This record gives sequence, C-alpha cells and structure tokens, in this order.
Amino acid sequence: MWDGVGPFPELSEPPKGIQMLWHPTIVKPYLTLLSECSNPDTLEGAAGALQNLAAGSWKWSVYIRAAVRKEKGLPILVELLRIDNDRVVCAVATALRNMALDIRNKELIGTELSPSV
Repeated sequence: MWDGVGPFPELSEPPKGIQMLWHPTIVKPYLTLLSECSNPDTLEGAAGALQNLAAGSWKWSVYIRAAVRKEKGLPILVELLRIDNDRVVCAVATALRNMALDIRNKELIGTELSPSV
C-alpha cells in the first residue's frame, strides 16, 4: 500500500503510449503552463486538465494529486484564484477541490495557502 509520500509505485518504467495522458510526469508541463502563461484559454484548459486528472479515487488520480503537491503546484493554483477571469477561476477552484481529496493537500490549501481576504 502506497503511503502518499514516498516514490510512486508502478512508475519504474517511463510511460508509453496512452499512459502518458494520466502519468504523474504530465503534472510538470501543466504547472509550467499555469505559472508562465497569461492566455486565459490556455490557463482554463491546463487547470481543467489537472481538475479532471485529479478527480475521483482512481489510483492514477491519487498519484496526480500527490504529484501536484510534490511539484509545488498548490501555490500556483491558489494564486490563480486572483486572476480576473471567471472561467479560469472556476477551473482552478474545481481543480483545488479535487486536489483537496488528498488529506495532505487539503491541509496545505486550508492553512498555508489560503489567500488573504
């Protein structure tokens, strides 16, 4: 049983074919887009992709949520809540909701990353 902290199980081999769509290594390119891009359509799409990948209890969704945390992606998502675009904020908020399915992420989002009101 994976502890949510250590190395991801089943990831000793690089992803191949369709597995690249949900493999935790996909998190880094999405986070790069979210941190470096200013196009609202791209931001909404990248946040929506992470939102979908992090949804549910599928083992790869669990890995994606942990990968976002490990890649320091939670602060990037929280910061995007400040953007002046409702579609982006909605996608980011839903992505954060899905990230919070992981108890460690939930604690980080709720205590350390909450934007000041």
